[in-house]
Amino acid sequence: RSIVDSKRVVYRCHAEPITLHFDDGNASASFVKIEICANSFMLHQIRKMIGTCLAVLHGSIPELYLDMALQGDYRLPCPLAPGSGLILTNMSLWDERKERFKAEVPEDVAEKSLEYKQRVVY
Repeated sequence: RSIVDSKRVVYRCHAEPITLHFDDGNASASFVKIEICANSFMLHQIRKMIGTCLAVLHGSIPELYLDMALQGDYRLPCPLAPGSGLILTNMSLWDERKERFKAEVPEDVAEKSLEYKQRVVY
């Protein structure tokens, strides 16, 4: 079976609001941290998931649309969230046979990623 024919399974999806306070103490920014754990992702899948959730939250599409999209019985067009607001902070590969993570982002890469986010994003 090819990866294209494989069914994507989301094991966990968690969202939490976070507020970052800047050094001057006067400014802050609000974000939503979303963690998605799945067996694999298709091109733009996360952007479509986030875009669809945002469209539901803003009332652009009904909540039922989200339910239908998640059932997988339908091929529905989904709004695409802009990639500029999404940041990959970690990646691990799940070994289904051994039921454990088999690789994670090396620490030096994670440190560079954090430095970049603090310098450019936050």
